[in-house]
Amino acid sequence: MNGSITFDVSNIIQPERQATEMMKFNPKTLIFMVSLIAASTGCYRNDTRTLVFDVPALRSQACSDSLQNAMKMIDGVQTVEADLAQGKLTVTFDGLKLGIKNVEYVILGAGFDVNGSPGVASAKAQLPPECR
Repeated sequence: MNGSITFDVSNIIQPERQATEMMKFNPKTLIFMVSLIAASTGCYRNDTRTLVFDVPALRSQACSDSLQNAMKMIDGVQTVEADLAQGKLTVTFDGLKLGIKNVEYVILGAGFDVNGSPGVASAKAQLPPECR
């Protein structure tokens, strides 16, 4: 003991070296991290669609109510608006849950003719007379 003080600096330098090593990324790690973030946030794309359907029998409030009730029971349909003067039905729906043909099939299944296709006869027979 000659009065000198010695320090072991390996404990001080080592954590700094570890931090530097952790900061190095290879391309595979970066791609994996970006993929993980994208998957965890759920790459959701908004696909709201609004379409107008030609429904000639849509001439009264009773017809409109009947068709709107059928449409609102379908998951993915957001809004339904009837234009009684023009015989048009405007439907806004989630394109990730429904397709155009799905919406047409609901209208046909309710007994209404749509875009030149005849409605289901048994359902049409259940409609009020002014809707047939």
